[in-house]
Amino acid sequence: MAPEQAQGRTKEAGPAADVYSLGAILYELLTGRPPFRGETPLETMHQVANDDPVPPSRLVPKVAHDLETICLKCLAKEPRKRYDSAQALADDLGRYLDGKPIQARPTPFWESGIKWSKRRPVTATLMVLGVVATFVLLLAYDQYRRGADRRIAMTTSKSAEVIFQAQEDMAQHQLDQARTRLLGLLPKIEGEPRLHDLYARTGSLLAQIDSRIDDDRQREQDGKSYQQFLRKRNETQFHETQFTGLDVAANRKLIQQSARDALAVFTTPGSGETWSLGPLPRILSQRKQDEVREGCYELLLILAEAVDEPDQGLGFLDSAVSLHSSPTRAYHLLRAACLARRGDTTGAEQERQAAERLQPATALDHFLMGKERYNRQQWGLAIPHFDTALQLQPDHFWANTLSALCCLGLQRYSEARIRLNACLQREPDYPWLYVWRGFASSHVAAQAAGPVEKPPSEKHTLPKDVELQFQAAESDYRRALELLEQKPDQDLRYVLLVNRGLLELQRRKWDQAEADWQAAIRLDGRRYQALGELASLYLRENKPDAAIEQFSRAVALQPDLAVLYRGRAEAELAHPAPTKDQRARALRDLEQAIRLEKPGDPVVARDHTHRGRLLDHEGRHEEALAALEAALKVVPD
Repeated sequence: MAPEQAQGRTKEAGPAADVYSLGAILYELLTGRPPFRGETPLETMHQVANDDPVPPSRLVPKVAHDLETICLKCLAKEPRKRYDSAQALADDLGRYLDGKPIQARPTPFWESGIKWSKRRPVTATLMVLGVVATFVLLLAYDQYRRGADRRIAMTTSKSAEVIFQAQEDMAQHQLDQARTRLLGLLPKIEGEPRLHDLYARTGSLLAQIDSRIDDDRQREQDGKSYQQFLRKRNETQFHETQFTGLDVAANRKLIQQSARDALAVFTTPGSGETWSLGPLPRILSQRKQDEVREGCYELLLILAEAVDEPDQGLGFLDSAVSLHSSPTRAYHLLRAACLARRGDTTGAEQERQAAERLQPATALDHFLMGKERYNRQQWGLAIPHFDTALQLQPDHFWANTLSALCCLGLQRYSEARIRLNACLQREPDYPWLYVWRGFASSHVAAQAAGPVEKPPSEKHTLPKDVELQFQAAESDYRRALELLEQKPDQDLRYVLLVNRGLLELQRRKWDQAEADWQAAIRLDGRRYQALGELASLYLRENKPDAAIEQFSRAVALQPDLAVLYRGRAEAELAHPAPTKDQRARALRDLEQAIRLEKPGDPVVARDHTHRGRLLDHEGRHEEALAALEAALKVVPD
């Protein structure tokens, strides 16, 4: 763009503007860079309108003087000083190529002589030999006298070029390259009084570069700290979802560890579980600083709930209240819980009343209220609060995630999948999202496919739409495994294998289901989930002894789970003509399942019924009648 165009004088634009553009192209061909280059388009236009281009030979010393003159004539600020037309430019370029004097400027006689000599080398050589002999002695003396000045002038020129190139590097944020140039220059100009100004200028630039490098390193470190905080906070939030497949004690331990790791990024622990938030890095925007404060507040509330000691929980809450302008409902409810565990019923009641008086207003308020209901498995009540939080803060990742998990808990699998799609838009590399979405898709398909056959029919073919849903779930599990290759996570891999086994079971691929559960057991034999699923599979396959073995291993790991005793009892009774000892063991397991199950759960009625049948078979008719009456009390209809 010619200067008249850059200044908005478009009426003046004509052939001379095109000549200017051709000159800009020629300049870049000669030097490897455009004649003007600012950090922004606006700065570049200002340079075009007001600055003169650096002569090409300063950037590339080998550029011929005539070619440089042609180029600079094209780039003249005033249109009248450029070539009248592109043809005139072409003609001058042709003269240069033919070794003739160009028209861009008056050619001194000595330059004409040089060009003439190139066309007639023999004649020129004889003339030069005669002239050289005359001037040798004069030149030798002059060189001796001016040698020192010439060296200084040459050093000054080269140093100025190095400084210019270093400034160009700084403008392009190539700080290491600029620093290397200047450090190489310092020894060449050090100690010469006449180059003191250049030495001082070089030192000043080096100081600026070092300062900018330090700022960049600090900015990078602050950015990494922020990302580390988000990652650890997400881990804590994830473990608090209770959708990890871990037992409660292991999950609480992981919650505490990840929460402390997240807090340690920006806060300092003190005595008595107090944490203080120091000044946050200035590089963080106000929004990110607010996110860190709210995140630390949430983490302290999570820790208060995750620890067993009430005084420890109260210490976390005292630190939390210093990070928030006013205590939230969740804060008061957690204080009430801690005080109740401490035996302070009056204080606990006061805190509960304070919580009831608060109405949520901000996205954080609604999120914490939703999470409070989520933790109590009141999923239907939690979702409206999460949705309100999302209306106030559309990018609230965990409000969206927990609302999706609420839908999983309510068995609203299609809605859960839609919400998880939105979560993956925000965090496409978060593997648990793929596991949860795969879980949702497999249940959508399983509901459409109907109950799993026993045993599976070789001729059974799933409808196409159902199979597509299963394939979508399988694809999500595969993507989660790919992410696990980048960042291994044994907990996630275990849960994934268990859930993929369930998927294969629903697809009537029992061999693959068994392989996944066996792989999960090899990965971590301290967990009961894969053992229980494998035992149930063996029971379906009419392998009661194998089922009993796996149920027994699971019971040893999780002795307070009713479903395991119930399954083992069913396996004992699955033997053809169960023996008296087998019936006795089944009876004991059913009684244990009844003790462990929640009172009023309909499944207890079935346990009582099976127990009554066993007792009747043993001739214990009165006990059998009592068991059946107990079943009727659970489900009177």
